[in-house]
Amino acid sequence: MFPLDYDFVDTTLKITKDLVAKPKEERYEYDVTLLTNCLLGLIVFPKENALGAIEPRPLKDLKGWGVEPSQITLECQSDKCRQHKSGNTPRHVVYHLRNAVAHAGVHLWGETEKEITLVKFVDWPPGAKDPVFEAEIPVSALETFAVKVAEQYKPSLKASIR
Repeated sequence: MFPLDYDFVDTTLKITKDLVAKPKEERYEYDVTLLTNCLLGLIVFPKENALGAIEPRPLKDLKGWGVEPSQITLECQSDKCRQHKSGNTPRHVVYHLRNAVAHAGVHLWGETEKEITLVKFVDWPPGAKDPVFEAEIPVSALETFAVKVAEQYKPSLKASIR
């Protein structure tokens, strides 16, 4: 048996980069769905083994991640976030996006009935009175974020297969 986490991330990165490189007029009708699935796979699959590889500095101090602090409409309100003072870092965002996926907190929105333009993530832990995190992220920002997450995972996962 071979650990395939690295291969999964590498292949997903290639798919995502191919999607992002296409001019909008050449994109297939379901490219946004494929992109969303790629991002969801990157968030959920390697998260348990490689979350520590994701950038720990605040988004406001970083350029080129796609996701902007203004797109996070509810910064984490959980005791864990307050205790760690984690703020809105890419690692923090991946953590909460993963929770949103796991607890059916992903909502797709569009300007028309056929085009997804925004993905809303809500981390609402089971039994909690209110959500602890919300983000409304345009698809174009998710494209960039998915590539950055995959690029950050790869070195950590490659080192783990030695």
